[in-house]
Order: sequence, then C-alpha cells, then structure tokens
Amino acid sequence: SIGKNVENGESYDFSIIEKSYSKILEYVNDEFKNECQAMVNEFLKNSKDAIDNASTKKEFSDEIRSKALAFSGEVLMSHVLDFILKSSEIKSDTIGLDNWPIITDDNIESTNFLFSESDERISKMEEILDVNDVISIRGFIGKTKDGIITTYERGGTDRTAADLGISMAIISSMLNEPLKSHLAIIGEVGLAGEIRPVPYMAKRISDAIKLGFKRLLVPNHGVTDVDNKGIELIKIDTLYDAASAIFGSKLLSGDKQ
Repeated sequence: SIGKNVENGESYDFSIIEKSYSKILEYVNDEFKNECQAMVNEFLKNSKDAIDNASTKKEFSDEIRSKALAFSGEVLMSHVLDFILKSSEIKSDTIGLDNWPIITDDNIESTNFLFSESDERISKMEEILDVNDVISIRGFIGKTKDGIITTYERGGTDRTAADLGISMAIISSMLNEPLKSHLAIIGEVGLAGEIRPVPYMAKRISDAIKLGFKRLLVPNHGVTDVDNKGIELIKIDTLYDAASAIFGSKLLSGDKQ
C-alpha cells in the first residue's frame, strides 16, 4: 500500500487514485463536470502533500494519515457523490470539513466519538436538509474540538453502536410508523439478529439523559453499573424484541423475519 511504501522509504504510485476518480467523473454530467474536476484536483493535491510529508518523515500515522485518507477518499467521495446526485436532478448537498459534525477525542489514530460535542454541530446539517433531499457525508473521519483531523474509530466496534437505531428507522419507514421523539436507541446488530453490547455505555446513557431522552433501548447484556436515574432502560436480546418493544401491535404477530 501507499502508506507502507512511504514508511519504508519507497516510492509510491499516486496515479491509481487519480485514475479511479477519472473513471468516477464519467457519472457527472457536463453541467457540473468542470467544477467537480477542479474540486477533485484540489483534494488530491492536499492528499498527496500529506503523503509526501509522510514520506519525508517515514511515518504514516496520526493527522498526516488522517489527511491523506480524508482528502483522497472519505471526504472527497462525499463531494463527488453530491455532484453525481445533482447530475441526476436530485436536490443534494454535502458537508465540508469546515462544518464537519463528527467530533472526536484527540486519540488521533483510533478516536472515540464525542456525542455531546457532535450534537452541538448538528444545526448545519439540519439547515442543509431543510432545502435538500439528500446530504452526502461518509467515512470514518472526525475532527477534534481544536480542528485536528482524526481517523474516527479505525478499529474496534464503537461505530456499530448505531446499528440498532438504523434498523429501527428502516422498520419505522416500512410500517409507516414514526419513532417517538423521546426515545434513544443504542446497540450493535449481529448477523443472526442478536443485539450486542457496545463500549462506553455509561457515557452514552449519561449523554442521553442530558439530551432529555426519557426512554433508552439498549442491549440486555453489557449494561452494568450505570446511573440511569431519569431514564427508562428497555433491555432487549434480539432485533425482533426491539421492534416489538417500539412498534407493538403494528408489527406482524409472530413474524420474526
């Protein structure tokens, strides 16, 4: 890989990344192509600068690595996808790094998501959603409160804490039954539909209480020694249990698919 090459003091071939974006640009129509190409060129230059810096130091880590990834992949692809959607006449926008809503701690190589701090940044996304149908934002890129670019949860399972919430949102849409505004949902969904615990449950529950949630759907296991005063914890073992707890009779009786 490019990262290993520069750490070993070897040359690297950046053209493979440039060629990939040249191919993707074929999906952008003539109206937006020049603008998209200029943006791709700018982002890839920033990525290459970070890699050249890594090559000089023979170290591909920390913010250098995060910038290389953000500008060549995660953040750039969000912008390109935005242009592709606009080319299909879909009202779309994206989130730039200046307004990035994923705030993390400063453990740069494998940071942890800071819920309360990120929630304070959500207003910009809400403004964009008000006037568009789609927001493009992707990747495991974060920023510290001081603006340092990080690699959000490169390893571990913390990022899977949203699995259950996403699953319930999909079921909500299928049933045409909105989720209650006072309900928070945390948990990883396994391949067999089992609900698994996730890290930092005490901190997540504390944040949910601070944000005013009254009920919290959580895995049955892994929630111990937490202060849940002021919030009702609903502990569940499976995806079906979760759907039943939320939607009750709206869910087809006995259908556990």
